[in-house]
Amino acid sequence: MNKKLFVLLVVLMSLSLLGIIFVQVYWIRTSINDKEEQFSRTVTDILDKVASRVEKREMKEYSDRLASLADSIGEPKSTQYK
Repeated sequence: MNKKLFVLLVVLMSLSLLGIIFVQVYWIRTSINDKEEQFSRTVTDILDKVASRVEKREMKEYSDRLASLADSIGEPKSTQYK
């Protein structure tokens, strides 16, 4: 095998290897970005659900407290249900 052909093959193999490495780096970065976006959406959804549950619970506690004050003797004072 002459020297020029050998050098050409080495250069072509090196370029192919670099191309494969660049493609893999691109796929890895894309995958990481997709996972970060998915994680962010999941966290946002969960925080929305938790906030909704807390809001419902606080509203129920407030309405229960207000109802118990209304059922007690006389009208509730405005300072009792804050």
